[in-house]
Parts: sequence; structure tokens; C-alpha cells
Amino acid sequence: MASPQKKPVPKPQKKSPATKIEVKTATLSKGEEIGEAAGKVWQCINKLGEVSPSKLASETGLSTKEVQRAIGWLAREGKLIIESDGRTEVFRLS
Repeated sequence: MASPQKKPVPKPQKKSPATKIEVKTATLSKGEEIGEAAGKVWQCINKLGEVSPSKLASETGLSTKEVQRAIGWLAREGKLIIESDGRTEVFRLS
């Protein structure tokens, strides 16, 4: 009777160094960024009532440019009433 052949035992593989995984954050388009800013501005005006642009910027944490874009977005949608109070414009919801 022939002796059974031994199967070769596989050598343990070397552990490869830890692989770095890149996590990509979702990037928003300009339109989406402006839309999100418009949402923040709308919420702020809804909460405070009549608000100036500088108050919007400080309350929302948005830059002046972001507030301006958001105001344009909301105005185009007919969601704002823009009034002048002397030299300052104030915004309230329509």
C-alpha cells in the first residue's frame, strides 16, 4: 500500500501594513450651498421676525456673501419682504 502524499502546509502570509482609507466628504454644488444657507436664513427670520443683514450673518454664522446669496434665493422664491429702515434694509417673511 502506497503511503498517502502529504499536502504542503501553506506558509502564513505576512500581514500587510494597515491600509489608509480615504474618507471623502460629500461636496455640495454652489446651488446646494446657497439653498442650505437660504434655509438657515429663513429659520433665523422666522425665529426673530424682522432682521438686518448684519444680524442674519451673526445669528446664522454665515458670511456676508452667503447671506446675500441666501436673501436673493428667498426673494426670488417670493418668501421675503424687503424694507428699508433708514440706511439699513430689513427682511421679514412674506
